[in-house]
Formats: sequence, structure tokens, C-alpha cells
Amino acid sequence: MKTLEKLEQEKQNKIERAEKLREKAQKKKEKRNHENEKVSEYKEKRNKKNKEKRKKKEQLEEIQQEIEELSQDIDTNKSPSYYKDQYNKIYWKYQTEPTSPDKEKELVEKLEEFEKKKEKAQKLKQKKKKARELREQIKNLETEANIYHKVVTKHAEKSEKNHQEMISLYQKLDNLEEEIDQVKAKIKKRRKINKNSNTREKALKNEKAEESLKEFKEKGKITINNITQ
Repeated sequence: MKTLEKLEQEKQNKIERAEKLREKAQKKKEKRNHENEKVSEYKEKRNKKNKEKRKKKEQLEEIQQEIEELSQDIDTNKSPSYYKDQYNKIYWKYQTEPTSPDKEKELVEKLEEFEKKKEKAQKLKQKKKKARELREQIKNLETEANIYHKVVTKHAEKSEKNHQEMISLYQKLDNLEEEIDQVKAKIKKRRKINKNSNTREKALKNEKAEESLKEFKEKGKITINNITQ
């Protein structure tokens, strides 16, 4: 059985080891929390980009619907300048050539038609330009969101790694604290044994002293050796 001194030293060693484990576990916890903060930070940035992307997609859908409607009445392969040229030719003819009332009416109707087509072609050109811009913006937002997502994943993996290491350290700490409790119990038991041993030794000395005193009374002689034996 270990002496009380050795048990006390064993307890102190385990307490010191436990303190080091506790410090390591706390550092892992702090690192995990730091990574979690980064995860939240970049998640927010990623979600913001995704939200902007969804909004741009909605705008693009609206414009594509408008493009489809505008494309129904005109040749989409023709530019606004084509309809402008046609309008100018008819207008010149209307202004310079003598025409009958029926022909004049026909020219006026064509002028109105090409005026409307010219306006639609111009709007179509603008809508297509806006659609291209939106597609480019959506592409850029998607790229940015993917970059932020990769950063989120990286910090999430670091967070999980630190979390698992923290758990492992706390498990070791729990086991060590159980060992410390066991050593404390052994110390308590050892002290009790030592106390009982001291009590028995004292009682034995008292008993010998009484015997020596009795012998002195009977024989009139007592020695130090009789008392301390």
C-alpha cells in the first residue's frame, strides 16, 4: 500500500495534469467559437448575394416576358434603324409623290405601322440589353456566393475539428477527475489507518506505563526502559 506522502504527490500530479487539460480544452473551445463566428459572418455574406441573385432573376423573368410580347409584332432580326429607314422612305414618298386618297390612306397606315414597329424595336433593343446586363450580374453574384460558400465550408470544417478535439480533451479531463477522486478516497482511508495505528500505539504505551507503575508499587522500582519498551 502506498504511503500517505506518495498518495498526496500522486493527487497533486493528477491535479496539475487536469489543469493543463482544462486549459487546452478551453483554447479549443475559443478556437471553435472563433470559427463559428466566421461561419456566421460569411453565411450572411453568401445569403446576401443569393438574395440579390434571386431578385435579379425575378427582374430577368419580367424582362424576358416583355421581350416575348414585343417580339410577336416585329421581326426580331431587324434593328430599330431598319424600321426607321422604312418609315423615312414611306414618309418621303408620302411628301413628294402625288397620290390618290386611297393610296394616301394606305401610306398613312404604313407610316403608323412602321412608327409603332420602330418604337417596339427600340424597346426590344433596350430590353435585350438589360437582359444581358442582368445575366452578367446574376453570373457574378453566383460566383461571389460560391466563393463565400467555400469559405463557410472551410471555417465550418475547422470549427468541427476544434469541437471534436475539445470533446476529447474534456473526456480525458472527466476520466482524470475520477482518478483524482479515487486518490482522495485512498488518502482518506490511509489517514484513517494511520490514525488508528497511532491510537493503538499510544494505547500500548499507556498500557506499558501502567504495568511499570504497578511493578514499581509492588517492587518499589521503575526504569525508563520499562516505560518505553
